[in-house]
Amino acid sequence: MRGPCLPANFGFCKTFKRRPEEDECRVGAVYCSSLATLLPQVDFLVICAPLTPETHKCIGAKELSSMKSTAILINASRGEIVDTDALVEALKDGTIRAAALDATDPEPLPEYHPLRDMPNVIITPHMSSGTVQARSAMIRLCLRNLKAGLEDKPMPNEVYSN
Repeated sequence: MRGPCLPANFGFCKTFKRRPEEDECRVGAVYCSSLATLLPQVDFLVICAPLTPETHKCIGAKELSSMKSTAILINASRGEIVDTDALVEALKDGTIRAAALDATDPEPLPEYHPLRDMPNVIITPHMSSGTVQARSAMIRLCLRNLKAGLEDKPMPNEVYSN
């Protein structure tokens, strides 16, 4: 039995290397070349993508309406990837079952925003790195990067821009 179609790049990544087919088979995955093919199959749509011009509001009314009525949307990345108004309507009318939002648009949500009172929505404060251990590790990494930069050496965690 073949597993659900899993997206490789949603059509947004400029560069992508697909995993070997034997790796996909081992985990029961089937390559899916488009979001339109993926959405009708998912039980959970977990969004972990950067906000780019291509991903801005890429989940809107059309995409939500193609999902199962039992589907749950989880946004752990950027609020502007999901069209908030379309999401509110989809949750109100049962187009999808529920949403868990670690990021919203706008962020923070206004005090009386409809998402705040919906029983099928969970909103978290988008600060998963807010632990003492995580912040300490960030400071150590920042200092290592700073030291390497001042010594004209490669940084341990350099960000490249193309």
